[in-house]
Amino acid sequence: MIRVLMLGWEYPPHISGGLGTACEGLTKALADEPVAITFLLPRLFGGEQARHLRLVDATRRPLGKTAADESWDESRDGTRLKTLPIDSWLMPYLRPLSLADRERLWAGGPRGLEELIHLLQASEPGSGGALYGQNLFAEVDRFAERCLAHAQTLDFDLIHAHDWMTYPAALAAAKATGKPLILHVHSLETDRSGDAVNTTISSIERRALQQADTVIAVSHFTKQKIIEIYGLAEKKIFVVYNGVQEPGSSAESPKATTWAVELSPPLSPPPPRDRKTVLFLGRITFQKGPEYFVEVAAQVARFIPHVRFVMAGEGDSYPRVRELVRERGLEQVFEFEGFVKGRDRDLLFQQADLYIMPSVSEPFGITPLEALCFDVPVLISRQSGVSEVLSHVLKSDFWDVDEMADLVVGALTHGELRTDLMKMARQELKKINWRVAGRRTFEIYLNTLQMAKSVFEK
Repeated sequence: MIRVLMLGWEYPPHISGGLGTACEGLTKALADEPVAITFLLPRLFGGEQARHLRLVDATRRPLGKTAADESWDESRDGTRLKTLPIDSWLMPYLRPLSLADRERLWAGGPRGLEELIHLLQASEPGSGGALYGQNLFAEVDRFAERCLAHAQTLDFDLIHAHDWMTYPAALAAAKATGKPLILHVHSLETDRSGDAVNTTISSIERRALQQADTVIAVSHFTKQKIIEIYGLAEKKIFVVYNGVQEPGSSAESPKATTWAVELSPPLSPPPPRDRKTVLFLGRITFQKGPEYFVEVAAQVARFIPHVRFVMAGEGDSYPRVRELVRERGLEQVFEFEGFVKGRDRDLLFQQADLYIMPSVSEPFGITPLEALCFDVPVLISRQSGVSEVLSHVLKSDFWDVDEMADLVVGALTHGELRTDLMKMARQELKKINWRVAGRRTFEIYLNTLQMAKSVFEK
């Protein structure tokens, strides 16, 4: 049995993107391997209703947590997944490290990391400073402090951390315990921000990835970017593709979405049967290419006037995208649904005739797989990891609006094309599942532990 300390930033049903969905799918698959997972995550909301998890309220838990406080989830063949939510709001006056201090410590190598651990351990409530509860970097530091305290009281064989927000915590825990460290890259700062890279985040990614024992990338597309941007050795990086869950199997749906459904705005009435629907579902940010979706809509609307274009999601590009819709005169055929999940999300897929993912840089991309589960053909950007595992789908470069528009018109007007695409895509979909990802991750665990043992014996 391999005991894993896993660090994540979100978990269904409280999610803001694909990271939480991926963590749920992978941990469920690992639960069927000889693996016991202790999952540490910030707890910013109450009332989680993930049906396969028994979550523990960490609001009043002291730092010196005992094994009796732990909660376990049962897999098909026994208890495998232990969940330990950490309330990152417990100490709102925790003194966050300044950006200058953080950069200095990251640049200091092992000795700098030792100083970072000391500062995190020495932090106390009421030590001065302003309230930083809404500051992302302060929350990252707060999470690192809490995880470090728990890591020193738990028994585990290795650490597995997901994306940059957990990397400081993972590095501190690895340094304090001497356990091997695996970092899982679901996206990079260059994917999320393009040319407007946050240098602090990229610095965190660089230092952490260079010091990790093993790195997991969600695609070869992402693996190559890690090599090019951060200079890692190819042999250190292993690719594990994401999977997809059948509709209704996630912690988000169906009953677990009661909380989300009540707070979500009502969906628009279903469209008439003679009106085609093209769907964009994802964060409305630079990375996801929402502007390209609007430009494609403008071209398609000239050929098929009654097509309905639906954009579901939220993000910092929303004001610009809404203005672009107005500039292109698409108000009568374009709808914004806001952030949706659970049954609302399923309903959008059921209404769609075509799903488009025009991402500028997509490390993987789970939503096209979800669309295929609803028998919805997809058009995806070639600049995506999921394009490596899907052959029988429509593909285009994200910037080629003309080609995308032509593909959309063809898919909406030729029923035979839609039927053929879905017939072949269903066969591909059978091979893309979390069980494969779980088995591959378990093999990486074994390899990482063997390498660590070899180094120790030397």
